[in-house]
Amino acid sequence: MSIPIIESSEIQREQSVTDIILSVALEQTALSHILNAEGEKLQAFIAMPDITAAQLLAVNRSVKSMVDAVSKLETHLHSKLNLFETVLQPISFSFLKLDTSTGRGLGGAVFALLDLEGEQIATATSRPDGRVTFFNVDKGNYTLTELQAPTGYYYGLGMFPVQVISRNNITIIGQPAADFRAYNTPYSDLTVLKVDDVGQPLAGGVFQLVGPDSTLTLTTGTDGTAVFPRLEPGTYELTETQPPSGFQGDTTPHTVEVQYGGGMLIDDVEATSLTVTNTPIATVADFE
Repeated sequence: MSIPIIESSEIQREQSVTDIILSVALEQTALSHILNAEGEKLQAFIAMPDITAAQLLAVNRSVKSMVDAVSKLETHLHSKLNLFETVLQPISFSFLKLDTSTGRGLGGAVFALLDLEGEQIATATSRPDGRVTFFNVDKGNYTLTELQAPTGYYYGLGMFPVQVISRNNITIIGQPAADFRAYNTPYSDLTVLKVDDVGQPLAGGVFQLVGPDSTLTLTTGTDGTAVFPRLEPGTYELTETQPPSGFQGDTTPHTVEVQYGGGMLIDDVEATSLTVTNTPIATVADFE
């Protein structure tokens, strides 16, 4: 007996799956016609006026035999479709984007999935609960990176390897994708504390912070503080534009540098707060 020769085909995988599913559909149609014919046959025999009980039993056995055969074929067709369940259902995976300090989910972060050549093949944005989902991903190896941080947060630095083996076997840096957490650190606040010459807090001091894209003006409260929230990376200049009533102002400008990797420098010293002291304005009574 000669060995069969199997020639290669140019038909793509997707087309092959489609053809097999079409063949199953055609077989299902044929089986439905067979069942319908068996039912009509049984009805015709029952309608015969001179049919005997033995003949009816023989017809019933014939119909039962055919129905049993159709049932077995149905089981076979069902098994054939199950073979392609993983092919038909697209692969997706999710992970969480969280606040470093609070652990809460962050929305608005944009991630990209890159192939081995570094080409971007998909993007996904975190939902308000922090969940990031990539849909319709082919099996293979990829790199995950953050394109845009949530508003008010530093970028989450890093390139994370992703391996997609199957629908139930997807890893990010070697751990299940569902367990992966990507964190962002919030921008730093700048706190200004206004005190008198004996260290008591002063309300009513006005400070202006001039930054790369905006100018912010705040007034110290009863606790002597003014907080400039969530400053974006860049260089700022802080000045006191109006001292509390009855006090001499501090005209010294202060340089504030919010670093891109996180952290803050005030006048070249690492800090997130600055204490500004005012001295009372001398009055005639002070010299009497």
